[in-house]
Amino acid sequence: MPVTKLKEIWNLFYEVLVSFFSNLPPRRLVPLVGSLTLILIFESFVATPILWYRWLILGILTVIITSVSLTRIKLLVPGWWHTLFTPTLLVTSATGSLLFLSTAFGRQSVIFFVAILLLIFWEHTWRYYWAPQIYHEQSLENASLGLNTIIIWFTSFFFYNVLLDPQILPPWPANNILAISSASIVLVLFLVDYRTIWVQRYNADRVWLLLVSQSLVISEIFWVTNFLPHSIEVKTFLVVLVYYLFTNIGRSHLDGTLSRAVLRRYFYISLLTLLLVLLTAKWVV
Repeated sequence: MPVTKLKEIWNLFYEVLVSFFSNLPPRRLVPLVGSLTLILIFESFVATPILWYRWLILGILTVIITSVSLTRIKLLVPGWWHTLFTPTLLVTSATGSLLFLSTAFGRQSVIFFVAILLLIFWEHTWRYYWAPQIYHEQSLENASLGLNTIIIWFTSFFFYNVLLDPQILPPWPANNILAISSASIVLVLFLVDYRTIWVQRYNADRVWLLLVSQSLVISEIFWVTNFLPHSIEVKTFLVVLVYYLFTNIGRSHLDGTLSRAVLRRYFYISLLTLLLVLLTAKWVV
């Protein structure tokens, strides 16, 4: 092929690229770039888990840079940086869970699942700041609630695995792992809900009791279920189910939509789900 023909093709390709990127809305590709970067970091972590702390730091930095890049100064609200907790805790808890997944399929599923969740979360963030005309009310809040639920799953899964063999830790954490894990659950619960959902929509005086009671109750559930003769996955599911019910009932209460019908709906959902899980679960003796 003549050199002039190659130059024509290159010039045409270059013009198409320039036209594509010049017509994009501001920072439109940031959510996609952030998610793809995290996939590369997670894959590197799986390939060299002995360097987990380096990949974790890179993952957290990617989350912070992506989240800050999506913000718009004139639309920032006081305490906006608290929303960094949700994606940061998701990456941190997912990294901990990857350490205990034994199959390649399980690890790859978690990696792409987390990347897709963050892509959706960052897409809503971009719409909130840069395209409010297509942003749906409460979309970011609903996305945060979904991510929070997954964070509780990953965090519980990680600590239940550590509780099976605490000797993998240094002596002091190993001897106090139950207290450390319960306190960590309380802290994670508080961080994922603080500012990301409750305080942004409701008066802080109304939500403090809910936040504290939710954190303490679910940490107690985590502590109690640790002694059940069930698999780690079942115990993790029970903790997540309680969190889901507590959060949604509390949200309905603060919205003024809580009624007997709502309580019955959540009661039936939880009862049927609980029976299905317990009846089909393998008991570990």
